[in-house]
Amino acid sequence: MFSADGVAASFLYNGAYVELNPSEMPETAPGVFEKQTPDGLTAILSFEKIEEDAFTQLLRFENRGEKNSGVISAIRSFDRRLPAPGGTTYESLFGDDCGAFSFAPRKGTLFEGDCLGVEPKFGRPSDTWAFPFFDIEAGDGAFTFGIGWSGQWVLELAAEAGTLRVAAGLSETKTFLYPGESIRTASMFWVKAADIPAARRKFRRLMLDRFAPRDPKTGGYAVLPIAETNFDRYFRKRADWDTAAGQKRCADVAAACHMDTLWLDAAWFREGFPGGVGNNDFAPGFPNGTGEVSAYAHKKGLRYVQWFEPERANAYSDTVRYHRDDVIILEGHNSVNCLVNIGDEQVRRRVTDEIKTHIREDGIDIYRQDFNICPSGYWRTADAPGRRGMTEIRFVEGHYAMWDEIRAEFPEVLIDNCASGGRRLDFETCRRAVPLWRSDTGCSDETDDRRASVWSQNQILGLTRYLPYHSSGCWRSEAYFVRSAAAGGVAMNLDVFADDFDPAAVIPIVEETRRLRAYWAGDFYPLTAPTNAEDVFAAWQLSLGDRGAVYAFRRKDCPQSVFTAALSAIDPNKTYRVAVTDEHMNVTEKILPGRALVSLTLTLDEKRSSLVAEYGPADDGRTFH
Repeated sequence: MFSADGVAASFLYNGAYVELNPSEMPETAPGVFEKQTPDGLTAILSFEKIEEDAFTQLLRFENRGEKNSGVISAIRSFDRRLPAPGGTTYESLFGDDCGAFSFAPRKGTLFEGDCLGVEPKFGRPSDTWAFPFFDIEAGDGAFTFGIGWSGQWVLELAAEAGTLRVAAGLSETKTFLYPGESIRTASMFWVKAADIPAARRKFRRLMLDRFAPRDPKTGGYAVLPIAETNFDRYFRKRADWDTAAGQKRCADVAAACHMDTLWLDAAWFREGFPGGVGNNDFAPGFPNGTGEVSAYAHKKGLRYVQWFEPERANAYSDTVRYHRDDVIILEGHNSVNCLVNIGDEQVRRRVTDEIKTHIREDGIDIYRQDFNICPSGYWRTADAPGRRGMTEIRFVEGHYAMWDEIRAEFPEVLIDNCASGGRRLDFETCRRAVPLWRSDTGCSDETDDRRASVWSQNQILGLTRYLPYHSSGCWRSEAYFVRSAAAGGVAMNLDVFADDFDPAAVIPIVEETRRLRAYWAGDFYPLTAPTNAEDVFAAWQLSLGDRGAVYAFRRKDCPQSVFTAALSAIDPNKTYRVAVTDEHMNVTEKILPGRALVSLTLTLDEKRSSLVAEYGPADDGRTFH
């Protein structure tokens, strides 16, 4: 798709439309093109070819003049036209709404004269209304895109004269730059393939291979945790839980269940969650800090997760009391939330140093960062006259700089990207961190009104189109619920302090989750469409080389007991060994020719039950258990 000919980005300068066409711009470095206005404002457009038909693109601005620049607005850091005779298909997802429609699919067709505008809600890039990953099928192929802006992005699609204009950038920027000042804007990663499913698989593979965090010890893919975490179940309900002794007991249980991680959420700091957000000292239950908890977990062979929320502070917290100038407050607003302005370099330096101290002294293996605030109103309040959007730009730049510094100093530490669940998922955050808590639908158990298992299945069917990594919380140890939630990892919110809790009963599903974890690095094939209907099956396939796994769920009102899975990436000329593990962890194995495996018949005798079918070549000598 990339060519030196044609418009690639655009913006308004003092109200006049400016096109950025690489063929008309000097190439100042390989893949870097510049265009300068007479007064010295320089637009810097850079490209990287990842592989054939796969590119990244980034637009920056720098004022090289001696005076303030003119007004920059309508920044579209990606602005291209695709051939689209006869109409265009647009597919994406909604964002996370902590409910039945989190990451639900959205689809439409644009014909001549049609326009579509998409943007998220209140400043977090995957909040409620929109999702910054999308597909276009037009002309001679299909494209999958990922917008990289962890703020208020905008996407504009316009069908005109046999083409589709795809323009993405910053939603509300209207600013000038001081002499010597520079800013970055949104990035874009995109791939082209024959059709949308193929483009998604290519996009997801490259996200995993080229961009997503990796394990520096092995050089391989990052391993998501299978964790014991009980914040939502126990916080402020059991006084013996949010203590060092209570967390050591949780570590004992995690190890006994064969989990690999202890996860301490927002209970370690004074006054707890949410009132204590912005306090950096330890709660009374941790008189010696949390380092002794992590040390104990490490002795048990566990990794250790600890929660932080450095960008938000309670109005009565120490951060606001002692660093009042570091926060943005909505004057006259009843909210007790204040936004810590990490767009200010000194503020970011202080916050980053505090986090790094905790990582070192608390023995943190996975740094969990949450973001429970809608930032756009704070950003706009803090903008200086004539500088609309600059607070957001500096904040997003500061966010990236903070994570980049943490990753550089602690390459072995994995960052968990949380924002009231999955409301800050975009290309730039997903290349730095993984979402271990894809939605706050994991904050409570299944009820008649909150269909947590169905919602999790749908989230997997939606998110895994684009993202190689994500996981969620699970409140029950039955296979149906764990398989619904787990996607490379899972956060187990089990009642581990109950007198009748039996770790041995949990081991089989935990071991299965550990074994299946590797398949999530392969290709993903949805076998059913996401739906909240309870009278259907839900299913998907993971394919890794010549091996794979099929997940199938018979929902609670589904009248049928037989599901036929139309599998992909199967060699009809090979013979496969297939191991089927049912809801009760009973395993049956059979040998099937590839031509039979292509159309695999699965039987689930019980309603609200699940099974996993693992397959691999019959002659390679490997077993599944």
